[in-house]
Amino acid sequence: FPPSPKRASNTSKARLFEGVGMEILTLVEVLKGSLLYQMSLGNTELYHSNVWAWLFQNDHNFIKIFFDVYDERRYEFCGAVRECAHRDLIIWLRERGLPEREGKCYFVIENKIKSLADRVQLQNYSEDLYGNRLVGAAFTGVINPFDQDIVKTEGKIKATWRFVPYHKIAEQINEIAAKSQSELIRKNRAQIEEYCSTICHLVSVLRGAVELCPGRLEYWCGQELTAALEEIRLRDIFVKLKAASFVRFLKEREGEFLKLCPEGYRLEIVQGFHRKSATIDVRFTNWKARNKQYLHIGIQLQGDQYRRIAERNGRFTSVEEVFHEFKGDWFDENYRPEAQERVIFGRPTRMHAPYDRYGENSREYSFVYQYFDLDESGREFEQLFKMIFSDMKLAGEIVLGREASIDP
Repeated sequence: FPPSPKRASNTSKARLFEGVGMEILTLVEVLKGSLLYQMSLGNTELYHSNVWAWLFQNDHNFIKIFFDVYDERRYEFCGAVRECAHRDLIIWLRERGLPEREGKCYFVIENKIKSLADRVQLQNYSEDLYGNRLVGAAFTGVINPFDQDIVKTEGKIKATWRFVPYHKIAEQINEIAAKSQSELIRKNRAQIEEYCSTICHLVSVLRGAVELCPGRLEYWCGQELTAALEEIRLRDIFVKLKAASFVRFLKEREGEFLKLCPEGYRLEIVQGFHRKSATIDVRFTNWKARNKQYLHIGIQLQGDQYRRIAERNGRFTSVEEVFHEFKGDWFDENYRPEAQERVIFGRPTRMHAPYDRYGENSREYSFVYQYFDLDESGREFEQLFKMIFSDMKLAGEIVLGREASIDP
């Protein structure tokens, strides 16, 4: 991979882009010239799942890339199936020495490259399928969103998910292919090597772009490189991975937020993607069911915007009512969008109304927010954490104040 540069100051950014950025652009040109890469763009994750299923079928040793417990002396390979019961890839097996009805089992692979795995999804896929035993689970990606090699879940069956990074998949495919006795694997060795090379270039481009400005929530990586990522359809993935790096930073400090969380509420740190922008939410919530009143209150980062947000159930509360409930202590009631220089919470903003909202005509939710624009200094992870921590402390105090005022 390209070397990870040290944190860049404003004056050194241009030089950094010229150095590591040019190395990434060189790899971009290689991907643009690869027929195999172009073939993968229709449905990237399905494309890779197809390749892996073909490899498993023609040499069962490739299964060991994802599941080192696989042993042909113990398991009979019965086939690999894509998109079965919403699972990306299932490897059906039969455990030798057991009756036919008892011996059916499987491995599951959740293949992630254009999106990030989440614990809820892994949890949902951790139960036995059609009465057959789940004996191994793996999820893939460029960067691990959990920052853990092993992710445990609880369900009807306890499953442990192993993270297998894409660059390791490429390395091990090459190693196994070099020793394979399969005639078809030997016949297609050149294409397999190109496939693995393409993966390595893709991973290097993404990791290099993410690490251009370490320790900063910076989605801009220079005009030329940003355009290049768009051209090879990696821009969205880069944005998600960059956001994930800050989410991991926040979760390392989760204990500090938990100390601020009011009783009866829980802390949520979640990541999403909306209109080509990553969203990062840090909020306190007491949501229980769709037909109940609830409150989300906290901070949302979307693109360059730093938002204070409040949300209630749209069945009971309108967006206007949410704004009026929280203006003055959480929302800035003195903001004037008609002012020549628009400032909110003492910071520049592009808001054109006293507040922005989602769900105005929805019975599902009433989501209200005010935002200011992040400046250069505000993008540093540590500085962003301090801002969010200060606001979450205020959010906790507001919740406690609301509840104290309605106590008999």
